[in-house]
Amino acid sequence: MTDLLLLFAAGIGAGILGYYTGLASLTSYPALIFVGVPPVLANTTNTVAIIGTGIGSIAGAWKRIRNARGGFKLWPQIILSFFAGIAGAILLLVAGSSVFETLVPWFILIGTILFFFAPALRQRMMENTGREQAHIALYMLALAGATFYCGYFSAGAGMIILAIMALMTNVHLGDALALKAVMVLVANVAASLVFIIQGRVLWPEAIAMGIGAFLGGFIAPKLQRFIPEFWLRVFVIIGGVLLAAWLFLRNLGVTI
Repeated sequence: MTDLLLLFAAGIGAGILGYYTGLASLTSYPALIFVGVPPVLANTTNTVAIIGTGIGSIAGAWKRIRNARGGFKLWPQIILSFFAGIAGAILLLVAGSSVFETLVPWFILIGTILFFFAPALRQRMMENTGREQAHIALYMLALAGATFYCGYFSAGAGMIILAIMALMTNVHLGDALALKAVMVLVANVAASLVFIIQGRVLWPEAIAMGIGAFLGGFIAPKLQRFIPEFWLRVFVIIGGVLLAAWLFLRNLGVTI
């Protein structure tokens, strides 16, 4: 029971962090490891649990999602994210998490750096190409890679998607946070279907964390209007560095 309460609390943190920074797994994945869940099962259970983050976030930010301006059409991105998420989940079950385990912290760190420099990089792109956004084919290719990763190893996937949106589209950060939640939810649902069919989910842990994640995800958009964009960017960058550092240390065998 104590473990489930801890996972519920971690879920609330994951819901809030997941919406603001795309780093739901900064609290959820380490919490599962802490209570003794093996890495691959922690990854699959975490993917199912943080569906609650996406559902809560979308429910709380539905008006913002409907009124979002800029970027590309939503439905092609949703369809792409679904199938990429399935592909990533299949790779995890076939090859295990060791295939990319050492690369994951680098993905997150690179995503964080790109997000940090995104305004300057996008300005340079606009000056060189005369376009406010990257070509749709290039954007969809990057999104496919990010949502494939989301299905494979969900930790930090939202951060990477957020960095892609900041770098390659003209969507306002506040809208990007909400739209990113849609892509992460779709990829996680797709991956979860694979994990559930294969019986790779610890349900008590997933449900306890998922309820907390829903609550955190629902509350976060309501509070967003009180947080200046500068601080949202700061939260994203700090969270990305912390998650990358934690994963680097875990790969080195250092436990915190």
